[in-house]
Amino acid sequence: MALGGRRLVAVQSHGNVGVHDADCPHRGAHLGFGGHLEKGATAVICPFHNYRIGLCEAAHSEFRVAQHDSLTVGDIVFARLSSSADCGFSSMIRHLSKTHSIIPGYTLAVRAPACLVIENGFDQAHFRPVHGVNGKAFETQTDSEGALVLTGHLYIEIDLSSKGKSRLSSGTKREVEMPFVLRSFSPGLSLLKVNGECPYAMIVGATPDEPRTSIIRIALALPKDVYGEVPPADLVSHLLDRSKKGIECDKAIWERLSLSTTNNLTAADAPILAFREFCKSFERA
Repeated sequence: MALGGRRLVAVQSHGNVGVHDADCPHRGAHLGFGGHLEKGATAVICPFHNYRIGLCEAAHSEFRVAQHDSLTVGDIVFARLSSSADCGFSSMIRHLSKTHSIIPGYTLAVRAPACLVIENGFDQAHFRPVHGVNGKAFETQTDSEGALVLTGHLYIEIDLSSKGKSRLSSGTKREVEMPFVLRSFSPGLSLLKVNGECPYAMIVGATPDEPRTSIIRIALALPKDVYGEVPPADLVSHLLDRSKKGIECDKAIWERLSLSTTNNLTAADAPILAFREFCKSFERA
């Protein structure tokens, strides 16, 4: 796998997953293709020259690859490749995994900077023309962990399920007010929590791939006290499909933006400015 153009290898041992650089420090072979894990999971044998490549200090190897902070939640592995603070993401996702069913969604490549993908959630004015959804009362603040938090209201069409539980649907619709909280932990990672009649959360990650190309990764989180331990499959499918269609609409705009044009932002763009200032703090770190 790769994040931000950096090749990585995930190693599972005793129920834990470690994330390491995948380039062999000897000649650069990819350790994830043909390499095999040594008993005890302290080293991997390189497929190119059979050198023993250490995965931790205990390996006592001539060659060693770096290990990165990682967190596994269900079938999803998160890795942090920088020394920047995680702005409370680790504690948040651990808590979320106790109260929500976290479901891997989809991956999508887009010819746009990763930060633009996350910034899009802070752009109040684009929701109506691009998505046909009203967004109102957007306000930002920085929380005690350093994350940038956006609060606001969306007006989304919903339907009521036959079981009496509100949920987004593609059937008969009516528009309701849905307050939301969007929390950005870095220029490439955010969590959207939508409240109201059909609550859900969505984890959005965007990492640079090639010049001006990013990989978007989406995961869904559904509260267990609303949808049960195993959420309805049609609900999961609908939410992910709706999200993907929305990103496809954004993608059509992103891939045709002139990034060299000087922006003339208005008062309505204050949340965008707040996000850009937030991103600058990572550049200085």
